[in-house]
Amino acid sequence: MKQVNLYIRTHQVRNLENVRIKYIGCLLLEYKGKRKYVFIDNVGERDQRASMLRLVCSGLKMLKEPCEILVLTLNDIEKKWKKYSDLWNEVNERVVAGGHDLSFKVCKNSDEDTGEVFKIFKSKLDRYKRSYKNRLKLHLMHRK
Repeated sequence: MKQVNLYIRTHQVRNLENVRIKYIGCLLLEYKGKRKYVFIDNVGERDQRASMLRLVCSGLKMLKEPCEILVLTLNDIEKKWKKYSDLWNEVNERVVAGGHDLSFKVCKNSDEDTGEVFKIFKSKLDRYKRSYKNRLKLHLMHRK
């Protein structure tokens, strides 16, 4: 079975009045040293843990064969699981349907093995977030 690392990061997007409007996210699939970044404009959830679970589902959809998946995050998405039971059920359905093994690891930016990945990850997501905000401003200017 392939061993895949799935790094997950979310960011809030705020409008020009500094009101949170949605979450954008980034997945990093890592297999045998190869990395694939996937950016998602609108995760579809208005809460960080729910957004992270939605990203796990998106990552699972991308896998075409059974894998051992280690989900790495900076936040413990397994806390308060009852609040998100619908999303956990969706994750479980995808794991069973794909024949995957799934485990989670909470990391820190200072961890030797994962810290550098999350720092690179953050810079890529920050760049994406800035470009998204610029596109949003242009869209609003054209609507006037």
